[in-house]
Amino acid sequence: MLQPPPSGSHPVLYARKMMQLASCLQVTAPPEPQVQNQISGSFDNLMLRAIETARSLVNSNDEMVGSIEGIECIAMESIYHSYTGDLCRAWLTLRRAMLIAQTMGLHRGVHPPYMGMTTDGHRQPDPDQLWFTLVHLDRYFSLMNGLPQCSSESSFAAPAKLENCTPEEKLRRLDCAAAGIILKNRENPVCDYEMVLEADRLLQKAAACMPPGWRLLYSFTNTLAKNTEAEHWARLKENVRHYHLLVQLHWPSLLCNNDDWEHEYSKISAVNASREALVRCIALTDSKYVTYHSPAFNRIAFFASLALCLGYLDVSRRDYQTAYAALFSHQRQNDRDMMEQALFNMEHMKLLEYDTASAKIKTIFQQLLAIDASASNGTKYDFRVLAENNYNGEFSSEVIDGRGLRVHIPSHGTIVIESCKEAYDSRETAATTYPSEQNAQETAFFPSFSPIMTDGVHFGLDFNAHEWTL
Repeated sequence: MLQPPPSGSHPVLYARKMMQLASCLQVTAPPEPQVQNQISGSFDNLMLRAIETARSLVNSNDEMVGSIEGIECIAMESIYHSYTGDLCRAWLTLRRAMLIAQTMGLHRGVHPPYMGMTTDGHRQPDPDQLWFTLVHLDRYFSLMNGLPQCSSESSFAAPAKLENCTPEEKLRRLDCAAAGIILKNRENPVCDYEMVLEADRLLQKAAACMPPGWRLLYSFTNTLAKNTEAEHWARLKENVRHYHLLVQLHWPSLLCNNDDWEHEYSKISAVNASREALVRCIALTDSKYVTYHSPAFNRIAFFASLALCLGYLDVSRRDYQTAYAALFSHQRQNDRDMMEQALFNMEHMKLLEYDTASAKIKTIFQQLLAIDASASNGTKYDFRVLAENNYNGEFSSEVIDGRGLRVHIPSHGTIVIESCKEAYDSRETAATTYPSEQNAQETAFFPSFSPIMTDGVHFGLDFNAHEWTL
């Protein structure tokens, strides 16, 4: 794959080789000392030189990228940015690749120029597959950034297109179509629940395509053959992505103080999907591959934990029992244990140099767990989403007078969690009667919080011309 193109080839072919080299180095563990001594410079320096050379000489030159290889180069650059943690830049870079592809008619099935020859050792990419890959990545970046998608059409998921697809490819295409509906629904002033149900049916259909055992969990700590471990890793990543889409889809209902059957169904779906995503993020931490995927898994684990926490706060603030509330009865401690384990993994994981947002997420996570602990001791909370007219692509949080928390998530705006007035009255009464219990609650509530400095959104994922992966 990394053999240089023939002498005299178009510069874009050299750029593609450099991007492929950089992509491999980015996810390669540091070499052993004896190997490093044989290399001129570090892997990181070699990677940065390859990326910068390809970007400055080819990727940034519109006259050089008017081909399938040019689109691939820019798409690989966007994946590089996502791995470094700069998801906004990844979205911008990929959007440029999509716009160039559209000017060449790739979205209509037109075959753009192909610079490679048979001597290059590569078969000409399928334009339909390449366009699907671009749409797949764009919707992923758009979901995580809270930004609009470039194209809302999903013809790649039509029954005729799915006939000859593998189960894995069917899953990706149907999941991508569901992601498009989620993004389109976000543009509506009010959530259209018919669109939610449409996307939900697509996600159910996607999961039904997979063979038995697809959802099973295996430990990476057991002795596994190298190919088996890689397959297990890839399968769990698909699991995480699929369940995270379910959480994103049903997220609006978690924020509604409503008990009708529609919202109750969505709340249950969001909470269950959050559990599934969280337990898999924890399992993936045991893998040797996790370091370069930690930005992605940290964010998904945090988002799943936030959904679980809001679900419990919603149940605890009610004075009556519902079927939705009953599902939490024997799950609370188990969910709490998973959230604490996810936070523990973040705290002890070696973060990438550019993944500064994960450090911010850890602090927000600690604040969130403090609120959850306070709620389990009887404090009732309300939560709401603030209406915002400007886009803020940064994670941040702010403690509200020691009685609540304001959390900003790039994909979902600002969520305010505050203790109810009735809860304050009950806490004051409890303090008079049981001062020791009051002190214990104060200790559990917001221990040594400090405001978080905002930073850019970060996320990481692999690039593969045939799949959208974390």
